[in-house]
Amino acid sequence: MAALVIILNVLISIACWFVAWKIWRLRLTLASVANTLERAERSTHSVLYGAPRAIIRGQSGTRGLRQRYQVLDRQVEQLRRLIAIATFGLGVWQRQVKPSRRPKRRSH
Repeated sequence: MAALVIILNVLISIACWFVAWKIWRLRLTLASVANTLERAERSTHSVLYGAPRAIIRGQSGTRGLRQRYQVLDRQVEQLRRLIAIATFGLGVWQRQVKPSRRPKRRSH
């Protein structure tokens, strides 16, 4: 009977030792993961620290470009209208000037 108790105690001790060893390995793995995450957080922070200012600066630059584009778009449209009017006027002027420059045909 004492042998059975000793064998059970040894088996329980081995099982507890195995569980403790697994927990110790899990702790090492979790510590490694935590260190990796901390390094990633530090490098991400150092890269993205100035991002809000850069984003705001980019947004204001984009806003300015959009406003300049609208002004230029209006100016281009005005130029197109002026060119269309000038082309029309030139065509009308050429039709009126050219007939008077043609030599008159002699009739036989």
